[in-house]
Amino acid sequence: MVLTCTTRAVIERLLAFHSFRKLFFITKHSEFCTVVEKFSSRVVCIQEDAVLPGVSYDLLNKRGANIRSFQGIGNRVGWYYAMFLKIGVGKFLDDLSDYYVVWDSDNIPSAPLNFLTPDNRLNFCANPLGANRPATYDPKGYGYMHHLTTGLRLIRPNKTGALQPDHANNMFNFVCGYIVGYRPYVVELISHMEWYIQKTQPDLPANSMRYPFNIFYLANKKFKQELYWADYDTYPSWVANMHPDAYAADFTISYTRNPSVVVSDASKSKVLSRVECCLNQTKVCALATTGRHRGGYHDILIWEEHKMRYRGENQCVDGLPADLETALNLSQFRENHYPKIKTQRRTL
Repeated sequence: MVLTCTTRAVIERLLAFHSFRKLFFITKHSEFCTVVEKFSSRVVCIQEDAVLPGVSYDLLNKRGANIRSFQGIGNRVGWYYAMFLKIGVGKFLDDLSDYYVVWDSDNIPSAPLNFLTPDNRLNFCANPLGANRPATYDPKGYGYMHHLTTGLRLIRPNKTGALQPDHANNMFNFVCGYIVGYRPYVVELISHMEWYIQKTQPDLPANSMRYPFNIFYLANKKFKQELYWADYDTYPSWVANMHPDAYAADFTISYTRNPSVVVSDASKSKVLSRVECCLNQTKVCALATTGRHRGGYHDILIWEEHKMRYRGENQCVDGLPADLETALNLSQFRENHYPKIKTQRRTL
Protein backbone atom coordinates (compact mmCIF):
# COMPACT_ATOMS: atom_id res chain seq x y z
CA MET A 1 0.00 0.00 0.00
CA VAL A 2 1.16 3.56 -0.65
CA LEU A 3 2.17 5.81 2.23
CA THR A 4 -0.35 8.51 3.22
CA CYS A 5 -1.42 10.43 6.29
CA THR A 6 -4.14 7.81 6.63
CA THR A 7 -1.47 5.12 7.09
CA ARG A 8 -0.33 6.78 10.30
CA ALA A 9 -3.89 7.32 11.55
CA VAL A 10 -4.81 3.67 10.97
CA ILE A 11 -1.71 2.27 12.67
CA GLU A 12 -1.92 4.60 15.66
CA ARG A 13 -5.58 3.87 16.29
CA LEU A 14 -5.31 0.11 15.82
CA LEU A 15 -2.48 -0.02 18.36
CA ALA A 16 -4.33 2.30 20.75
CA PHE A 17 -7.55 0.27 20.63
CA HIS A 18 -6.06 -3.24 20.65
CA SER A 19 -3.18 -4.96 22.45
CA PHE A 20 -1.66 -6.47 19.32
CA ARG A 21 1.73 -8.05 19.94
CA LYS A 22 2.95 -6.86 16.54
CA LEU A 23 1.58 -4.99 13.56
CA PHE A 24 3.00 -6.12 10.21
CA PHE A 25 2.85 -3.45 7.49
CA ILE A 26 3.25 -5.00 4.03
CA THR A 27 4.20 -2.62 1.24
CA LYS A 28 5.48 -2.66 -2.31
CA HIS A 29 8.07 0.01 -1.50
CA SER A 30 10.77 -0.82 1.05
CA GLU A 31 11.58 2.90 1.24
CA PHE A 32 8.41 3.32 3.33
CA CYS A 33 9.67 1.01 6.07
CA THR A 34 11.99 3.49 7.78
CA VAL A 35 9.09 5.91 8.28
CA VAL A 36 6.42 3.37 9.22
CA GLU A 37 8.52 1.57 11.80
CA LYS A 38 8.99 4.86 13.65
CA PHE A 39 5.23 4.99 14.33
CA SER A 40 5.61 2.33 17.04
CA SER A 41 8.10 -0.26 18.27
CA ARG A 42 5.41 -2.88 17.56
CA VAL A 43 5.37 -2.12 13.81
CA VAL A 44 7.29 -4.47 11.51
CA CYS A 45 7.49 -3.39 7.87
CA ILE A 46 7.92 -6.04 5.15
CA GLN A 47 8.42 -5.63 1.41
CA GLU A 48 5.59 -7.55 -0.28
CA ASP A 49 7.77 -9.85 -2.40
CA ALA A 50 9.30 -11.29 0.80
CA VAL A 51 6.00 -12.74 2.07
CA LEU A 52 4.92 -15.53 -0.32
CA PRO A 53 7.78 -17.86 -1.37
CA GLY A 54 8.77 -17.31 -5.00
CA VAL A 55 5.95 -14.85 -5.67
CA SER A 56 6.45 -11.29 -6.89
CA TYR A 57 4.42 -8.64 -8.62
CA ASP A 58 6.68 -8.77 -11.69
CA LEU A 59 6.18 -12.52 -12.06
CA LEU A 60 2.40 -12.24 -11.75
CA ASN A 61 2.38 -9.36 -14.20
CA LYS A 62 4.18 -11.51 -16.79
CA ARG A 63 1.55 -14.22 -16.41
CA GLY A 64 -1.49 -11.94 -16.41
CA ALA A 65 -1.98 -10.78 -20.00
CA ASN A 66 -5.77 -11.22 -19.97
CA ILE A 67 -6.10 -9.54 -16.59
CA ARG A 68 -3.96 -6.59 -17.72
CA SER A 69 -6.26 -6.06 -20.69
CA PHE A 70 -9.10 -5.12 -18.32
CA GLN A 71 -7.15 -2.98 -15.90
CA GLY A 72 -8.21 0.52 -16.86
CA ILE A 73 -7.35 3.00 -14.10
CA GLY A 74 -7.04 0.22 -11.52
CA ASN A 75 -4.14 -2.22 -11.43
CA ARG A 76 -5.89 -5.60 -11.44
CA VAL A 77 -2.63 -7.57 -11.21
CA GLY A 78 -1.75 -5.62 -8.08
CA TRP A 79 -5.34 -6.06 -6.87
CA TYR A 80 -5.01 -9.85 -7.13
CA TYR A 81 -1.56 -9.76 -5.53
CA ALA A 82 -2.93 -7.84 -2.54
CA MET A 83 -5.67 -10.46 -2.08
CA PHE A 84 -3.17 -13.31 -2.32
CA LEU A 85 -1.09 -11.64 0.38
CA LYS A 86 -4.09 -11.15 2.68
CA ILE A 87 -4.86 -14.87 2.59
CA GLY A 88 -1.29 -16.09 2.25
CA VAL A 89 0.07 -14.44 5.40
CA GLY A 90 -1.91 -17.00 7.40
CA LYS A 91 0.39 -19.74 6.10
CA PHE A 92 3.63 -18.02 5.19
CA LEU A 93 4.26 -15.00 7.45
CA ASP A 94 6.76 -15.87 10.17
CA ASP A 95 5.93 -14.93 13.75
CA LEU A 96 2.25 -14.35 13.03
CA SER A 97 0.00 -15.43 15.90
CA ASP A 98 -2.50 -18.25 15.42
CA TYR A 99 -5.32 -15.70 15.79
CA TYR A 100 -4.68 -12.53 13.82
CA VAL A 101 -6.38 -9.70 11.93
CA VAL A 102 -5.72 -8.52 8.37
CA TRP A 103 -6.67 -4.86 8.03
CA ASP A 104 -6.95 -2.59 4.97
CA SER A 105 -4.72 0.44 5.36
CA ASP A 106 -7.42 2.97 4.39
CA ASN A 107 -9.84 1.79 7.12
CA ILE A 108 -9.59 4.10 10.14
CA PRO A 109 -11.17 2.50 13.22
CA SER A 110 -13.24 4.91 15.32
CA ALA A 111 -13.59 2.51 18.28
CA PRO A 112 -12.35 -0.93 19.41
CA LEU A 113 -13.90 -3.93 17.67
CA ASN A 114 -14.58 -7.42 18.97
CA PHE A 115 -12.64 -9.80 16.73
CA LEU A 116 -13.63 -12.83 18.83
CA THR A 117 -16.97 -13.60 20.42
CA PRO A 118 -17.20 -14.13 24.23
CA ASP A 119 -16.99 -17.88 23.59
CA ASN A 120 -13.89 -17.42 21.36
CA ARG A 121 -15.47 -17.90 17.97
CA LEU A 122 -14.18 -15.91 15.00
CA ASN A 123 -16.32 -12.77 14.74
CA PHE A 124 -16.72 -12.03 11.03
CA CYS A 125 -18.13 -8.69 9.93
CA ALA A 126 -21.32 -8.86 7.85
CA ASN A 127 -21.48 -6.17 5.17
CA PRO A 128 -25.02 -5.11 4.10
CA LEU A 129 -25.78 -5.40 0.38
CA GLY A 130 -29.48 -4.53 0.29
CA ALA A 131 -32.63 -6.61 -0.15
CA ASN A 132 -33.45 -9.29 -2.74
CA ARG A 133 -29.98 -10.79 -2.81
CA PRO A 134 -29.51 -14.59 -2.73
CA ALA A 135 -27.98 -16.23 0.32
CA THR A 136 -25.37 -17.87 -1.90
CA TYR A 137 -23.82 -16.24 -4.94
CA ASP A 138 -25.30 -17.13 -8.30
CA PRO A 139 -23.19 -19.42 -10.54
CA LYS A 140 -21.23 -16.59 -12.16
CA GLY A 141 -18.91 -13.81 -11.07
CA TYR A 142 -17.47 -14.28 -7.58
CA GLY A 143 -19.50 -17.41 -6.97
CA TYR A 144 -18.21 -19.03 -10.15
CA MET A 145 -14.58 -18.35 -9.22
CA HIS A 146 -15.11 -19.60 -5.69
CA HIS A 147 -16.55 -22.87 -6.96
CA LEU A 148 -13.79 -23.12 -9.56
CA THR A 149 -11.11 -22.87 -6.86
CA THR A 150 -12.75 -24.80 -3.99
CA GLY A 151 -15.67 -26.83 -5.37
CA LEU A 152 -17.90 -25.16 -2.77
CA ARG A 153 -20.62 -22.54 -2.90
CA LEU A 154 -19.74 -19.07 -1.73
CA ILE A 155 -21.85 -18.46 1.37
CA ARG A 156 -23.21 -15.12 2.48
CA PRO A 157 -24.13 -14.38 6.10
CA ASN A 158 -27.85 -14.33 6.75
CA LYS A 159 -29.56 -13.07 9.90
CA THR A 160 -32.02 -15.95 9.80
CA GLY A 161 -29.24 -18.52 9.72
CA ALA A 162 -30.82 -20.11 6.65
CA LEU A 163 -29.25 -20.45 3.21
CA GLN A 164 -32.44 -19.55 1.36
CA PRO A 165 -32.88 -16.02 -0.04
CA ASP A 166 -34.44 -13.61 2.42
CA HIS A 167 -36.20 -11.20 0.07
CA ALA A 168 -37.78 -9.13 2.83
CA ASN A 169 -34.54 -8.06 4.48
CA ASN A 170 -31.05 -6.87 3.65
CA MET A 171 -28.55 -9.47 2.56
CA PHE A 172 -24.86 -9.39 3.43
CA ASN A 173 -21.38 -10.52 2.43
CA PHE A 174 -18.14 -10.72 4.42
CA VAL A 175 -16.35 -7.87 2.63
CA CYS A 176 -15.68 -5.31 5.36
CA GLY A 177 -12.04 -4.38 4.87
CA TYR A 178 -10.64 -6.77 7.46
CA ILE A 179 -10.25 -10.50 8.09
CA VAL A 180 -10.25 -12.27 11.45
CA GLY A 181 -7.83 -15.09 10.75
CA TYR A 182 -7.05 -18.43 12.35
CA ARG A 183 -3.89 -19.93 10.89
CA PRO A 184 -4.92 -23.63 10.90
CA TYR A 185 -8.05 -22.80 8.89
CA VAL A 186 -6.09 -20.71 6.38
CA VAL A 187 -3.49 -23.46 5.91
CA GLU A 188 -6.35 -25.90 5.44
CA LEU A 189 -8.00 -23.66 2.82
CA ILE A 190 -4.79 -23.14 0.82
CA SER A 191 -4.03 -26.88 0.85
CA HIS A 192 -7.57 -27.67 -0.26
CA MET A 193 -7.43 -25.19 -3.15
CA GLU A 194 -4.11 -26.64 -4.33
CA TRP A 195 -5.56 -30.16 -4.25
CA TYR A 196 -8.90 -29.24 -5.84
CA ILE A 197 -7.50 -27.15 -8.69
CA GLN A 198 -4.96 -29.82 -9.60
CA LYS A 199 -7.75 -32.41 -9.55
CA THR A 200 -10.18 -30.46 -11.74
CA GLN A 201 -7.83 -28.63 -14.13
CA PRO A 202 -5.97 -31.20 -16.25
CA ASP A 203 -4.28 -28.45 -18.28
CA LEU A 204 -2.83 -26.73 -15.18
CA PRO A 205 0.82 -25.91 -15.96
CA ALA A 206 3.54 -27.27 -13.71
CA ASN A 207 4.47 -23.73 -12.65
CA SER A 208 0.90 -23.07 -11.44
CA MET A 209 0.37 -26.01 -9.07
CA ARG A 210 0.76 -24.12 -5.81
CA TYR A 211 -0.85 -21.07 -4.20
CA PRO A 212 -1.33 -18.40 -5.45
CA PHE A 213 -0.20 -19.25 -9.00
CA ASN A 214 -3.03 -21.77 -9.30
CA ILE A 215 -5.72 -19.15 -8.66
CA PHE A 216 -3.97 -16.56 -10.80
CA TYR A 217 -3.76 -19.02 -13.69
CA LEU A 218 -7.53 -19.60 -13.52
CA ALA A 219 -8.23 -15.89 -13.08
CA ASN A 220 -6.18 -15.04 -16.15
CA LYS A 221 -7.65 -17.91 -18.17
CA LYS A 222 -11.27 -17.13 -17.31
CA PHE A 223 -11.00 -13.41 -16.80
CA LYS A 224 -13.68 -10.97 -17.78
CA GLN A 225 -14.79 -7.73 -16.17
CA GLU A 226 -17.28 -9.23 -13.69
CA LEU A 227 -15.45 -12.47 -12.89
CA TYR A 228 -13.29 -12.01 -9.81
CA TRP A 229 -11.90 -14.08 -6.97
CA ALA A 230 -12.56 -12.55 -3.54
CA ASP A 231 -10.25 -12.88 -0.53
CA TYR A 232 -12.63 -11.41 2.06
CA ASP A 233 -15.39 -13.80 0.98
CA THR A 234 -13.30 -16.90 0.24
CA TYR A 235 -11.84 -17.49 3.70
CA PRO A 236 -15.00 -16.77 5.78
CA SER A 237 -17.04 -18.88 3.37
CA TRP A 238 -14.55 -21.73 3.85
CA VAL A 239 -14.97 -21.46 7.61
CA ALA A 240 -18.76 -21.31 7.23
CA ASN A 241 -18.73 -24.44 5.07
CA MET A 242 -16.18 -26.50 7.01
CA HIS A 243 -16.31 -25.14 10.57
CA PRO A 244 -19.81 -23.70 11.00
CA ASP A 245 -19.58 -23.70 14.81
CA ALA A 246 -16.29 -21.79 14.84
CA TYR A 247 -17.56 -18.39 13.72
CA ALA A 248 -20.28 -15.79 14.21
CA ALA A 249 -21.48 -13.08 11.82
CA ASP A 250 -21.55 -9.60 13.38
CA PHE A 251 -24.38 -7.63 11.80
CA THR A 252 -23.79 -4.52 13.94
CA ILE A 253 -20.57 -3.27 12.30
CA SER A 254 -21.03 -0.10 10.26
CA TYR A 255 -18.69 1.98 8.13
CA THR A 256 -18.79 5.16 6.11
CA ARG A 257 -16.73 5.73 2.95
CA ASN A 258 -15.29 9.16 2.10
CA PRO A 259 -18.29 10.98 3.60
CA SER A 260 -19.25 14.13 1.66
CA VAL A 261 -16.28 13.69 -0.69
CA VAL A 262 -16.57 13.09 -4.44
CA VAL A 263 -13.54 10.96 -5.41
CA SER A 264 -12.35 10.96 -9.00
CA ASP A 265 -12.48 7.26 -9.89
CA ALA A 266 -15.68 6.61 -7.92
CA SER A 267 -17.82 9.15 -9.76
CA LYS A 268 -18.32 10.48 -13.27
CA SER A 269 -18.80 13.94 -11.81
CA LYS A 270 -16.34 16.55 -13.07
CA VAL A 271 -16.80 18.57 -9.91
CA LEU A 272 -14.39 16.87 -7.52
CA SER A 273 -14.16 17.70 -3.84
CA ARG A 274 -11.21 19.69 -2.52
CA VAL A 275 -10.43 18.51 0.98
CA GLU A 276 -7.82 18.35 3.69
CA CYS A 277 -6.69 14.76 3.34
CA CYS A 278 -4.58 14.52 6.50
CA LEU A 279 -7.06 13.94 9.31
CA ASN A 280 -6.44 14.73 12.96
CA GLN A 281 -8.30 12.86 15.70
CA THR A 282 -11.06 15.49 15.89
CA LYS A 283 -11.71 15.25 12.15
CA VAL A 284 -11.76 11.45 12.25
CA CYS A 285 -14.41 11.51 14.96
CA ALA A 286 -16.45 14.12 13.10
CA LEU A 287 -16.43 12.12 9.85
CA ALA A 288 -17.18 8.86 11.68
CA THR A 289 -20.43 10.36 12.96
CA THR A 290 -21.64 11.19 9.44
CA GLY A 291 -25.04 9.54 9.09
CA ARG A 292 -26.84 7.69 11.84
CA HIS A 293 -25.73 4.46 13.43
CA ARG A 294 -25.76 2.78 16.79
CA GLY A 295 -24.17 4.93 19.46
CA GLY A 296 -24.07 7.83 17.01
CA TYR A 297 -20.92 6.74 15.15
CA HIS A 298 -19.67 4.33 12.50
CA ASP A 299 -17.12 1.73 13.58
CA ILE A 300 -14.87 2.32 10.58
CA LEU A 301 -14.12 5.43 8.52
CA ILE A 302 -12.89 4.39 5.08
CA TRP A 303 -10.73 7.29 3.93
CA GLU A 304 -9.32 6.66 0.46
CA GLU A 305 -6.63 9.29 0.56
CA HIS A 306 -4.56 7.40 -2.01
CA LYS A 307 -7.33 7.96 -4.57
CA MET A 308 -7.82 11.61 -3.60
CA ARG A 309 -4.11 12.39 -3.67
CA TYR A 310 -2.65 10.20 -6.42
CA ARG A 311 -5.31 9.11 -8.92
CA GLY A 312 -6.18 11.62 -11.58
CA GLU A 313 -6.24 15.17 -10.28
CA ASN A 314 -4.88 15.82 -6.79
CA GLN A 315 -7.92 16.65 -4.64
CA CYS A 316 -5.94 17.34 -1.45
CA VAL A 317 -5.47 20.97 -0.45
CA ASP A 318 -2.82 19.94 2.08
CA GLY A 319 0.55 18.33 1.55
CA LEU A 320 2.19 15.37 3.20
CA PRO A 321 4.33 15.67 6.33
CA ALA A 322 8.02 15.95 5.44
CA ASP A 323 8.94 12.38 6.47
CA LEU A 324 6.23 10.85 4.29
CA GLU A 325 7.10 13.11 1.37
CA THR A 326 10.76 12.12 1.58
CA ALA A 327 9.92 8.42 1.60
CA LEU A 328 7.63 8.83 -1.43
CA ASN A 329 10.33 10.65 -3.33
CA LEU A 330 12.88 7.94 -2.57
CA SER A 331 10.48 5.24 -3.76
CA GLN A 332 9.64 7.13 -6.97
CA PHE A 333 6.06 6.03 -6.37
CA ARG A 334 4.48 8.95 -8.21
CA GLU A 335 6.78 8.72 -11.21
CA ASN A 336 6.24 4.96 -11.59
CA HIS A 337 2.50 4.79 -10.92
CA TYR A 338 0.88 8.20 -11.46
CA PRO A 339 3.32 10.35 -13.49
CA LYS A 340 0.66 12.82 -14.59
CA ILE A 341 0.26 14.19 -11.06
CA LYS A 342 3.99 14.83 -10.67
CA THR A 343 3.59 18.61 -10.97
CA GLN A 344 0.73 18.74 -8.47
CA ARG A 345 2.75 18.02 -5.32
CA ARG A 346 1.97 20.03 -2.26
CA THR A 347 4.27 19.83 0.75
CA LEU A 348 3.61 20.95 4.29
